[in-house]
Amino acid sequence: MVDMAFIHGLRVSELTALKVDDYDPLSKKIYIKRLKGGLSTSQPLLPEENIVLLKWIEERKIFPGNNLSWLFLSHQGKNVKAAVLSTNKSLRTISWFIGKCSSAYVKACMWLCSG
Repeated sequence: MVDMAFIHGLRVSELTALKVDDYDPLSKKIYIKRLKGGLSTSQPLLPEENIVLLKWIEERKIFPGNNLSWLFLSHQGKNVKAAVLSTNKSLRTISWFIGKCSSAYVKACMWLCSG
């Protein structure tokens, strides 16, 4: 989640508003609904980002509330709210997501940041 926010320039509220339908694994893109008058767009995902999201989609099937449309769920099966991202359970969800990132993904992130 944190990497996605950084790479795609997402506000926390934009990140937590992502829905499963916003992610297209076939085209390897994610639709970002911008807030505060920003331009909403479909953005390409890095290969590693796509792999991690595919794994997350599979993992989220065991979460309560997996029938909800939110891409990221809390351990209680609710939408991860921006205001509660600092709670321990939400951090475990974020840690799981970050833990799935390989060193190639980290290198790609560093390359993007180096401008």
